[in-house]
Amino acid sequence: MRYKKNKQIIIIGVIGILALTIAFFVKYFTYSNDPCESTWPYQFIYDAIFNIAFVLVGVFIADIVWSLVGGDPSAQFRETLLHSNTLLSDSVKSGVVGIYSSSSDMGSSKDWLNIIKTATQEICLQGYTLLVWTRSAEFDKTILDLAEKGVDIRFIFMDENALYLNAGINESYISELSANIVKEEIVTMTEYMDNLIEQFNRIEVKGKGSISYTKVKKNLITSQIVIADGTAYITPYMSFFNTSHCPLYKIENQESELYKKYRTEFCKMWECESAGRKSSLESNSK
Repeated sequence: MRYKKNKQIIIIGVIGILALTIAFFVKYFTYSNDPCESTWPYQFIYDAIFNIAFVLVGVFIADIVWSLVGGDPSAQFRETLLHSNTLLSDSVKSGVVGIYSSSSDMGSSKDWLNIIKTATQEICLQGYTLLVWTRSAEFDKTILDLAEKGVDIRFIFMDENALYLNAGINESYISELSANIVKEEIVTMTEYMDNLIEQFNRIEVKGKGSISYTKVKKNLITSQIVIADGTAYITPYMSFFNTSHCPLYKIENQESELYKKYRTEFCKMWECESAGRKSSLESNSK
């Protein structure tokens, strides 16, 4: 029995070393020619092989160490190591490349601004009020510059008279929030956006970019969505935590179902609320 077990461990060790060698050559031949040409599939192949090698060699070394001290790795320990690579596989399928327990861990307002600065095609921002974005001194200039260069920028936030506005405000547990404060922020954000669009319209020579917004009146925003070209940052709102303490997911794979769902969520919300707002404006004009 012991002989059979030792044989299995040796085989695991040999396979691990071979996988590690393969990972080295994949890394070397993929990046030695031109590192700038690397794309995420090649990085995934390297990461997958390297992680498999790491797990197998880890099991091999752990068994040796435990044998030397007179013990034996538990079945649970081995099972955990052998299946730890599942997370990498799930990451590729979902497109999630980063998870933060609090959205504030992503960085300061300047870090968030640097994220959208890289956009060349579109920026989608959705949130309850989004007023926190405007607190950066460079925000309006950044948005105007990007739109001037041809980037389409859309904002979605709640309407101060929305039917379900209070449903996302838990005054009993989040003391810094109240319906009145949120409504004031929305009014301020609306004025800010109108002023920003007016500034953009005064620019004589500009690309085919745009700045526009819509307000949610008959639905409810349940997640903050930030999309800059093909990268999405999602913060699901929670009832007992402020937004800065809610978790955040970074998604990069545009072909993943998770990315498609959140982009569809944004686009459907835009279509639905923009159509309703247009009808309301037409009725008021009559």
